[in-house]
Amino acid sequence: MTVRTRFFVVAGETLLGALLVFARPDYYTSGFYTRGVDEVSYVDQGGVIDPFYIPAREWTLIPRVTLEASGDDNYFLDEEGDEQSSTAINLIPGALLTYGRPGHNHLFADFGVNIPLAQDSKNVEDEPSFMGRVGGVYGTGKTTVSARAGYKREDSVNTLAGRRLLSENYNTTLGVEHRLSEKTSVGVHGMADFNEYDDDSYQDYQRYYGAGRVYRRLTGKSEIFLQAGAGRDEVDQTSENQTSGARFYDLSVGMRGKPSPKTSVSGSVGYRMRTHDEDQFDDVQSWIASLGADVTPFGLTRFSAELESDIRPDITGDSGSASDQRLTLGVDRRLFTERLRGNASLYFGELNYYGAGRRMGSDYWGYSLGLDWWTRRNVSFGAGYSFLGRDSSGYSSYNRSYDAGRWFLRMSWNY
Repeated sequence: MTVRTRFFVVAGETLLGALLVFARPDYYTSGFYTRGVDEVSYVDQGGVIDPFYIPAREWTLIPRVTLEASGDDNYFLDEEGDEQSSTAINLIPGALLTYGRPGHNHLFADFGVNIPLAQDSKNVEDEPSFMGRVGGVYGTGKTTVSARAGYKREDSVNTLAGRRLLSENYNTTLGVEHRLSEKTSVGVHGMADFNEYDDDSYQDYQRYYGAGRVYRRLTGKSEIFLQAGAGRDEVDQTSENQTSGARFYDLSVGMRGKPSPKTSVSGSVGYRMRTHDEDQFDDVQSWIASLGADVTPFGLTRFSAELESDIRPDITGDSGSASDQRLTLGVDRRLFTERLRGNASLYFGELNYYGAGRRMGSDYWGYSLGLDWWTRRNVSFGAGYSFLGRDSSGYSSYNRSYDAGRWFLRMSWNY
């Protein structure tokens, strides 16, 4: 196993499961190391990433830069007949700084920016997008403390709003775990998540969440757990149509680690109850999930699956709550040579909006295809295409039908 591979395997097993305590997975909050090109691109391209080769030193600085050309055939997600295409060229530099080893005590800082160089539409956001995250892990035998804080500013598709939004996100997490015995441990986790939107028609909100867990070792490298949590959503009333703050409680079961040598699982499935402050909005109960699994049965091919479901404030203000439930299936395979890899993903989702005595919804689906080619150890090229389609059961400012496609070409360099 190479240094690079061992680095990410250990880091993933140590932190990905430990910090995946939220009901809505987001690569910004659930992963360990970030990639600038992934964090600021608004459409997931099926796992196209820059390759990283980590020097085996205590201090590690890894600069990177990507030049990307992309095109959207329906940039603003208009309904059929009123589409607007857009092409752009972006420069995406970033850097990762680490201190310590990923399987032990360590600190990290990761930053990236998406700088628009050229675009053919005057209505497209032309300000840079930013992402940054700092954090670390400190362990003393049986007790481990982990913490992180992050910021992200981007112009991206908001699925619940049904349109593109310029948003800012601030996120912090803190976790403590203590091992009681060889097979049993307990943990507590907390999270604060602030979401702000540039358009006053949409409502900013803050989420606070805390959870306790009991772990039980299943195999030498995997654990199952029971989690109980409670949280609070605070909503800023910034539009004529107003939603409501709410309290919520959830209970879930999950797994983390490697139940077999070729399989990794992380996340949970459970049930949540959400109660609004305002009586005009109905209380909501629904299943939630933040579960991912990878399997490599043939060595050269990696299959993945993600199940996602959450209940959050309806930022349009037309309903009290909104939910987004999605299943994503993916495959990644080496093609002919180790330097050439192909990937594909397919997802299906359902949106629901819970108002005062009414419920509206939409179904959506999409796919992505990608190809990565490493010409040298630290130089790579990528190409990809993704598609998103949405069918709505009713019409409103946020509940409508559309479809959109996106292609991209990129060239990346990293240290």
